[in-house]
Amino acid sequence: MILLEPCHEDQNERMVPLLSEEVQAEYFRQFVLEASLQEIEESFAQARNARSLGSKLLTVVTGSFQPHHNPQSMSAWMALHKELTQLSTRSTHIILENAGHAVHIDQPNVVADIIKDMLHLCKVQTK
Repeated sequence: MILLEPCHEDQNERMVPLLSEEVQAEYFRQFVLEASLQEIEESFAQARNARSLGSKLLTVVTGSFQPHHNPQSMSAWMALHKELTQLSTRSTHIILENAGHAVHIDQPNVVADIIKDMLHLCKVQTK
């Protein structure tokens, strides 16, 4: 499993309050497009119940260039992503330089290599 700039079930409590008021307002405005805030919170509650992937392969990818973050919120975001790696005993956390939230757009070749590496590991695992 590869998670590209994933959500974390506690991000609204632990990271969002650290953002500027302007960025917080922008963040919450997005929930009319993708899903309502209530639906996202319901999804987060479901994620809280899935606390382990066992030994399934897991790679969490984080973009390090995110101008909407301040140092405190970016530190929290990195910590949340690091926590996601604890879902599996076989996980890695890759931080992409020169990539923002859309890591697949900012660094498509690197993301393609991450996918290829995961496919290779899955093939090796099944032999």
